Order: sequence, then structure tokens, then C-alpha cells
Amino acid sequence: MVESGQFPADGDSFQSSVTSVDRNFRDVLRKRVAPLAFLAAVGLLAAETCRVEAARITVRVELGEAASRVDRLRIDYFFEGDPIDAFVERELGAAPVTSFEHELQIPAGLYEARVRARTGGETRQLSRRFQAGGAATVVLDLADDLLP
Repeated sequence: MVESGQFPADGDSFQSSVTSVDRNFRDVLRKRVAPLAFLAAVGLLAAETCRVEAARITVRVELGEAASRVDRLRIDYFFEGDPIDAFVERELGAAPVTSFEHELQIPAGLYEARVRARTGGETRQLSRRFQAGGAATVVLDLADDLLP
């Protein structure tokens, strides 16, 4: 036993106390801090990976002179051939609407709008491709394709 203020004769006792403190500190790091740091790193990686820059675009559908013939219109949107959860369905009724707008919030990229229009007794299917990115207005001009 070493009295207060005296150093041990050999360095082993001092070395063992430093090693013991070192070992305790490493155990705390290994058992408590490392898992938290790992979870924080995984969370940051997941957040960066899943971050998608969504573009808010306005889609204007132009029916022109064909508006009086169109009873019902449905537009489905596809990204790389896969349907996305955005679609528009409108009953146009007796009062012809030559154009209307709706907004989409979708990631930037190349999209396809598949349009089904009921004109009188027949249904026509059309397709339009467009690029989404930034705040933009996309015009789907269907007038010529819906005329007889």
C-alpha cells in the first residue's frame, strides 16, 4: 500500500491503475457511444439516400374545339413505365371546358401521361411524354387528336 504523496517503488501499480481507467473508458465507448454513433451514421445515410427532390408542376390540358365532344377524361401518369399515384378524372358534362389545370408534385424525370377520353359513344386513348423538373407548366394539347 502506498501512502498519500508517495510513489510506488515499482511502476506496475501505477501502470495497472492507468490501464484499468483506460479499459473502463474503452468499455464505455464500445458499449454506449459506438452504437449511438452507428445509428446516427445509418440514419444520416438513409436520409441522404431517400431524399428525392420533388418538382411541383402545373399540367394544363387543352381540349380546344373538341371540348364540346368530350364527356369524360381520365389521365394516368407513369414514370419509367410504372404507374404513380397521380391521376385526374373529370366529368366535363354539358358546359364545355376548353382547358383546365391541375398540379402534380413528382420527382424530376421523364413521364408519360396516358389519356382516356370518352367522346360520345367511343373511348379514345392518347399518350403524351413530358419532362418534369423545377417549377414548370406542362401543356397536354389534345385538341387535334379528339376531333373527328
